[in-house]
Amino acid sequence: MAVQQLLPFGEAQKDKLPRTLEELARACRERPLEAKVLIAPSLQVGYQILEALARSGQRWVNLRVETVRTLAHAVIGPALAREGWKLLSRAQSLALVEQASAEALTENSYFGSIAESAGLHRSLQATFDELRAAGLSFQALPEAAFTDRRKHRELRDLFRRYTEALETGHFVDGIEVLRRASQAVEAGEVPAGETRYLVTPATELSTLERAFLEKLAGERLVFLAADPPGAWKALAGGARLFRALGEENEIREVFRAILREGIPFDDVEILHTDAAVYPALLWELSREHAIPCTFGGGIPVSYTRPGQAALAFLDWIGQGFEAEALRKALASGALTFSRLEGSGSGSRDPVMPPEPPDPGTGAAARELRKAGIGWSRDRHRSCLEGLVTELEQQEDRAHAEAESTDAQQARRVERRSRRLAAARRARDFVRRALALAPESLEGPGDLRSLARGARTFVLDFARVADELDGTARTALDALFEEFGQLLPLRLTTPAAVERLRDAVARLAIAPDRPRPGRIHAAFYRAGGFSGRGHTFLIGLDEARLPGRDLEDPVLLDEERRRINDTAEEPLLALGRERPREAAAAFWACLGRLRGELTASYSSFDLRNLSQAGEPAPSPAFLDLFRVQSGRPEADYSELAAAMPRA
Repeated sequence: MAVQQLLPFGEAQKDKLPRTLEELARACRERPLEAKVLIAPSLQVGYQILEALARSGQRWVNLRVETVRTLAHAVIGPALAREGWKLLSRAQSLALVEQASAEALTENSYFGSIAESAGLHRSLQATFDELRAAGLSFQALPEAAFTDRRKHRELRDLFRRYTEALETGHFVDGIEVLRRASQAVEAGEVPAGETRYLVTPATELSTLERAFLEKLAGERLVFLAADPPGAWKALAGGARLFRALGEENEIREVFRAILREGIPFDDVEILHTDAAVYPALLWELSREHAIPCTFGGGIPVSYTRPGQAALAFLDWIGQGFEAEALRKALASGALTFSRLEGSGSGSRDPVMPPEPPDPGTGAAARELRKAGIGWSRDRHRSCLEGLVTELEQQEDRAHAEAESTDAQQARRVERRSRRLAAARRARDFVRRALALAPESLEGPGDLRSLARGARTFVLDFARVADELDGTARTALDALFEEFGQLLPLRLTTPAAVERLRDAVARLAIAPDRPRPGRIHAAFYRAGGFSGRGHTFLIGLDEARLPGRDLEDPVLLDEERRRINDTAEEPLLALGRERPREAAAAFWACLGRLRGELTASYSSFDLRNLSQAGEPAPSPAFLDLFRVQSGRPEADYSELAAAMPRA
């Protein structure tokens, strides 16, 4: 009981526990000493479930959290390490896909017109992952599934090159780890035990993952049940619904409601439907108003000083060595000269004391502007050298006149000396940056050497002002090191710059589970496990939930159907099914919630002012309104009339 008083379960105590928690609690009561493994979609979600179970007053022992991937790593990881295999990261995988495209595609290819598109490369990466997870190799890709034989040949060739790149680089991805772990279990290399494996309903298993679990656990595999369909209606009956003019105002209203009603921060969970928009806005507004938050999906590294330093270096190169990119980074305080002295190599120590703002970077930024560089490597050298020479000559003349001048002249001499020192620092900084950058934007580039240059730039110049900056610096160091492990990739320099920039822009750091004294924000598919009493569901517009039923641009639905027809059971999901899957995941999330619910959507899109009309609410939002208002036949016009002013 003491635990319950210290860590209250919120309003959820008054309601029946979610079905998954009930079944987990029963398993712990019936087999208290038996080894149990809770298999969750992520370790973060698994720990939330265990914490919610404890706060509900249910006792558990000998229960640990795993994912399918961590179980597979435990089985086969030591053997892979002994044989020298390296685990492939998502950034490395995308680089290999891009390399395969650069080698195989020409202007006359089926994909030739978009061969250099980052969107094509990400789609190819997802398609290859899906094919490999379904157990399909490039040899098994049926020609009859494609109406255009040229597309089949190109896709098969790209798939072959990607697979061979994995072998050549001695890489294994998560799918290969699963396959080898499954083979090891089947061969009897893993001793049988008495551990019971409990799978949460939110854990979406691929064919390969399910096969591995069934071989590993056998009859000891238990699938925990979810709440029945319609369980969310009890929660929706008392829901508060609102709309806002833009996503930022939507979040502001959530924060206002929390503060207005005096809700404890650690009894609040904010769930969103768009990982590309809401986490960044939540981060900005929580910092602006000093509202402590944890973020299930992490924080974009671009919001940290090391992330801004890395992007500034890459933008500077990608924009033809345009000096303004470096000047802005210097003026913003993202950079420091504290490590410029000496060997010119930044410390690799991931733990660094906070660094105060460096006044020298602001002065250097001003001199960089006064140098009138514009762009190009050569102008950086000549313009800064010319500025330093001019200031040195001015200082010499001023010193010659200083012997017989007054105090005012002495102050002018001092100002010139400070300007000269700032110009010299700007020159030395640019010299170092040029040494780390490619010699030219023309011709073939080297992704590995560019990654090494970006890594050194961050280590030498990125300012670390707080713990988050330190985490970002370490994450960027690891990211650039991953690219350094690749075999030489034949890309143009602009393509290599864009590849690294995309990897940095997509990097998120410090993902966290709910913590005491903090609001927790997460994507809705990973939400509803914390047991908190107040949930805010934001972003419930039609475009985000259920989303558009767009086909995969690489492997069309008709081609997927034909591939599925060649197998005993469907291997590949259809793009047209994605909205239905998204809606099912949303209602499953809602079924996990207890306590009080607030739901909202943005009725104005600042990013698309040319669209006709305002964004429409999601069908799910209409369903919530029907239950909340007691009007099961209500339509969108009735919803619009009943909604308060945005």
